[in-house]
Amino acid sequence: MATSVPQVIYTIPPSSPANINNSMAVSSGQRRGSAAWLVWRQAGFKDAGAALILFAGQLVLNALWSYLFFGLHRVDLAFYEILVLWSLILIVMILFWRESRLAGALMLPYLVWVGFASVLNYTLWRLNSGSLP
Repeated sequence: MATSVPQVIYTIPPSSPANINNSMAVSSGQRRGSAAWLVWRQAGFKDAGAALILFAGQLVLNALWSYLFFGLHRVDLAFYEILVLWSLILIVMILFWRESRLAGALMLPYLVWVGFASVLNYTLWRLNSGSLP
């Protein structure tokens, strides 16, 4: 017999079109890519190498979070990982801001989105803590 998993009231309802999430992901990716391009164009890899390497690092952490949360169903590990991801995005945003204010500003919606995802992640973890390994 299947058990019901507690849901968070502020999630996107299942009846919503799947393309809502897809369009948010695509527009976020476009903004982040544009931000990295602006920094690279303005300062080059020589002067902004650390910022661009950290930018690549946050992309890796983003993929890792998806694997932990959706693939392994380890919402506990995913929560700790997303805190590191959020921190890295903030650092990248600050470093990008120093090179191009527009590039830094383009990272802000992503920071907010990951902050919201962190709250969802934590809430789901706490609601389902009895089902954690």
